[in-house]
Amino acid sequence: MIYRTQTQLAFGYGDIDITMASEPGKGYLAFKNLAHPRPIGTQPVKKKRRYMDINAQDLIMSFTNSQSIDVMIQCLETIKALAFSESEEESNE
Repeated sequence: MIYRTQTQLAFGYGDIDITMASEPGKGYLAFKNLAHPRPIGTQPVKKKRRYMDINAQDLIMSFTNSQSIDVMIQCLETIKALAFSESEEESNE
């Protein structure tokens, strides 16, 4: 179920924080806008939390079936191969 209409996440600028969480039978990916971009893939040094504040996130993806995660990964890998493999090869030449 999609609960919001026309929600778009624009990746590639380092301005989205991604948080992961899980509990038995459920997994979450949470996305939150950052006030100040940081290098992609880096995480700030934080104290470890035992919970994720769902209300403090801008967007949450929740999974109750591991097959849904597999499909998401497959789609992202396909997009990566189609959109970036050729251009990355050209830049390496």
